[in-house]
Amino acid sequence: MDSVLDELERLSKTGNLSKSAEDIQQTIDLLVKAHDTIATDPSSASLTLAKLQTPVRKSLEDINNDLKDKFKDKPLPSTEYDGLSSQPTLINRAIAMHFLREGQFSVASTFLTDATNLEQGCGLDSLKSETFRNEFANMYHILHELKDKRNLLPAIQWARENSAALEARGSNLEFELGKLQFIWLFVGGSHPNGRGPLLAGRQTALEYARWELSHFHPRYLKELQQLSGALAFCPNLQRSPYRRIFLNNDAWDNLANSFTREFCSLLGLSAESPLYIAATAGAIALPTLLKLQTIMKEKRTEWTTPHELPIETPLPPAYHFHSIFVCPVSKEQTTDQNPPMMMPCGHVIAHESLNRLSKNNRRASEPQPRIVCYHQTHYNQSGEYVSVLPLVTEAEEVIGITHLIVGAIHLNDPPGRITLNEDPPDVASSEVLWEEVKVLQGVGIKVSGMLGGAARGSFEKLDGSDFTFEAYYIPLRDMIRQYAFDGLDLDVEEDMSLDGIIRLIDRLKADFGDSFLITMAPVARALQGGPHLSGFDYEVLEMMRGSSIECYHTQFYNNWGNLQGFWDYTAILQRGWRPEKVIVGVLTHPSNGHGWIATEELKRILMVLKAMYPRFGGVMGWEYFNSSPGGAERPWEWAEIMMKTLSGQ
Repeated sequence: MDSVLDELERLSKTGNLSKSAEDIQQTIDLLVKAHDTIATDPSSASLTLAKLQTPVRKSLEDINNDLKDKFKDKPLPSTEYDGLSSQPTLINRAIAMHFLREGQFSVASTFLTDATNLEQGCGLDSLKSETFRNEFANMYHILHELKDKRNLLPAIQWARENSAALEARGSNLEFELGKLQFIWLFVGGSHPNGRGPLLAGRQTALEYARWELSHFHPRYLKELQQLSGALAFCPNLQRSPYRRIFLNNDAWDNLANSFTREFCSLLGLSAESPLYIAATAGAIALPTLLKLQTIMKEKRTEWTTPHELPIETPLPPAYHFHSIFVCPVSKEQTTDQNPPMMMPCGHVIAHESLNRLSKNNRRASEPQPRIVCYHQTHYNQSGEYVSVLPLVTEAEEVIGITHLIVGAIHLNDPPGRITLNEDPPDVASSEVLWEEVKVLQGVGIKVSGMLGGAARGSFEKLDGSDFTFEAYYIPLRDMIRQYAFDGLDLDVEEDMSLDGIIRLIDRLKADFGDSFLITMAPVARALQGGPHLSGFDYEVLEMMRGSSIECYHTQFYNNWGNLQGFWDYTAILQRGWRPEKVIVGVLTHPSNGHGWIATEELKRILMVLKAMYPRFGGVMGWEYFNSSPGGAERPWEWAEIMMKTLSGQ
């Protein structure tokens, strides 16, 4: 610690630029005084400028002397490999765009005029557009109203005018603006439109919500419920469960940043100035490049890759914009000459590897579709055990099933009392099930457990405090280990918070690793942004933890979705869901629920979906024991028919 303090003291002494700042301020004061004198008496310009030369020169010398001690005189890296020297138009465009983005419109105008005069046909005419400047002027006006005057109305109006474009991007800006307006009115803000006084506080906020936020109800039901719930805690928000929402000091700045980001995105621009990003990244990389240049001189080597840096530069995560792709076939990094290519199956390899595969007449196979069966009824009405072994042993041409989900696991009171359906999982009647599970896993079929389902309570127990979560989760973790499940299917059919489901997913991944399959079983409406059974927002969950979730076994039955006509499935994909992650869930028998689709009709639907979407994820059947067309006598036939249909056999 002492060495750290000594180094900090040394740095504070050598890095103190207060004297330089004072000299710079003196120079600025001299220039401002001269400007005012000339503005008052233009005839004194010559005399004033003559008197200004000596003090300004002395001031600049003082500044230079101050900086000499702070910054050692080191040469900049050689410009021999300067990739921008031949691109003056790009540089000028970046500079002009920076001025426009910063609201320096007069400076930008002057710069564009000078740049155009120096280089005719330089491609900067688009930046001279009055429409383009007006867009940024409007942005700064809205930001000024939002940040300085706490007036959200201009931003709300802009969001309404661009609602369709924002929704297409998956943006929640319009709702967040309305939410903050509600909060601002709730805590006593007045309406800034000047139409007369309104009752402050709860009544004003409630009226605003009724008129302005009601159309957000289908997508943001939980958030609106939280806003309404705060009414009961109005006298003491500080100690209420909603204090984080209503007493957030950073809310205005965060929303201003979100607005800037969305505004620039609709203009096709990044949220940050590219010139600022490039200059900052260059400044971070400069010390490393200086050191590299010294080493290269000592070892008499040359920089042979002018289009990329010869060494890795440690930039912060915010400056990571482009990923590096290494071909899984050749193990080589792709380049502009050998770019990555996506095949119809969705796999990506390098262009040269694709050419080699074509020359060798090798056919790149498409990923195998998922055929998922839920197995909850382990004994039929006659008390006979329903075996899953025929899924393997009775398959005539192909093993149809790829994933079996065993259910349903329930967490009961007291903590540690877990049941599989109605009995503990270790009862004698389940021993044959666990033996068969091992056989299926041995031939490559993934077997997961299903947590939850129609019987509520399990997720409520996992959604409490950290202490309560641990009490119920640890026995569940031990059960998963005992029966060697390949994954866990989270069938959340009760209210659960977003934080709660994220905590559960993170803990499962931490305990079982990346290969552990976490799947979910939402109703189709949930992936369309409509009302559903789970409480949290699946779209937000996918954005936050999509990399940890294998797929969604989506229920297109029981009035939550309809696979016939393709409208519900298409509506899901239009909201940005990837087809490989949306497994269409259907009933396997008319008695299993409402919305059963006959086998031949289902085959036609699946063939159309597979043709329309080559990366179509697969089909899930609820449930195994009586699957048509074989029924209770031959339930395994359903999986084989589905596999043949999706494999084109």
